Amino acid sequence: MDTLREKLATVGQTHLLKYYDELSEDKRRALLESLASVDWDRLRDIYKHEVSTQLDETGTKLKPVAKIDDDLIEELPDSCIEGTMICADEKIKMYESIGCESLRTGKVAALLLAGGQGTRLGVDYPKGMFNVGEPVNKSLFQLQAERISRLKTSTQSSRIIWYIMTSEATMERTKSFFMENHYFGISQDEVVFFEQGTMPCLSFDGKVLLDERHKISRSPDGNGGLYEALRVRGIIDHMKRNSVEFVHAYCVDNILVRVCDPKFMGYCISKEVDVGAKIIEKKSPNESVGTICKVQGQFKVIEYSEISEKIASKLREPSGKLAFDAGNICDHFFRVQFLDTVANGPTKLRYHLAIKKIPHVDLETNQRIDAPPEPCGIKLEKFIFDVFEFTQKFAAWKVSREHEFAPLKNADGSQKDNPTTAREALTRVLSGDIGQSSYIGFE
Repeated sequence: MDTLREKLATVGQTHLLKYYDELSEDKRRALLESLASVDWDRLRDIYKHEVSTQLDETGTKLKPVAKIDDDLIEELPDSCIEGTMICADEKIKMYESIGCESLRTGKVAALLLAGGQGTRLGVDYPKGMFNVGEPVNKSLFQLQAERISRLKTSTQSSRIIWYIMTSEATMERTKSFFMENHYFGISQDEVVFFEQGTMPCLSFDGKVLLDERHKISRSPDGNGGLYEALRVRGIIDHMKRNSVEFVHAYCVDNILVRVCDPKFMGYCISKEVDVGAKIIEKKSPNESVGTICKVQGQFKVIEYSEISEKIASKLREPSGKLAFDAGNICDHFFRVQFLDTVANGPTKLRYHLAIKKIPHVDLETNQRIDAPPEPCGIKLEKFIFDVFEFTQKFAAWKVSREHEFAPLKNADGSQKDNPTTAREALTRVLSGDIGQSSYIGFE
């Protein structure tokens, strides 16, 4: 205890022991376990070098995003872009054949990012459990499971492992939902759940918040926490033992996602890339979707706020389309060898800050504030696409938004990305107005 107290003193966190003497033995033990789970020196460095530098002079708000110099930004090279919007049918069939063969031999696995709760959807359960209603009356989890089952049948694959990354808050309900639904017909041995990491929530001056008197406040470390979780949870080793070489990683909320799309997989495999990304054409220069491009020779995803109006609006000749139109939809290919390098190597992704209303114990009133009236703290997150810069072996696969991208993020009543817009997108596919419904498994 003395050693812990000394460590907390050196990093300015002794307030976390304020209630220690008042706690029961069980709660004392819980508090000590909570404190022992933190790398305090690393957290101090993160605040000093990443958090404080992103706060404005008030120390309570983020600085305006700095614009990237126009001269540093390059369009994605044509040599690394193909797709259903570009390739001739024969070439697409070739890529599909390569992808199907890799699926047949068990080399391809699906990796679902399912840490999100349905708060913005207005529900109190994991987002993947959300039933999209008619015309299919199925949950997002079920739609994706059925897609995997159809792929197994069509490719004659004996196994397509489905890795599902949850958060601490969604793990138990997600596992229970799968059990209650008999894994939607998929063998239980082929569904592997693992939990992403968490990071302590901080006050604006770098103090760790107390969620309760015996527990520090923590939040999921973002979808970029995937790489550390792959190592810590033994998932990379599991992939190697099962001869998985390629992974399709995607977010739970895209109702039109084509899980382990053979065309996309085959394209990336044939190009021998480390990382691939599906892209859609941006509707307008300021559409709120990340843009994949190159910055100082490195592949990156940048936001509209990071680039000048001149760059955002630049047109490509002679097509007259936006030059920087590669919209990122969080639908990625990874070579397992690359994931292993990132997860086990010295590479450290930077943290992004989210200033939030975080429930916490007020150390002055000694009361827990369940619903802070104003943003009062910082959550630390990593983004999955921040690894793009660590490879030059990158490829983009351009697809139709109408065929493949309809995110379900907000409750009805919002302007976009809600259950109504998702159902409408799905209905258009099912009606045959666009694409083949059987391909994405929504019959």
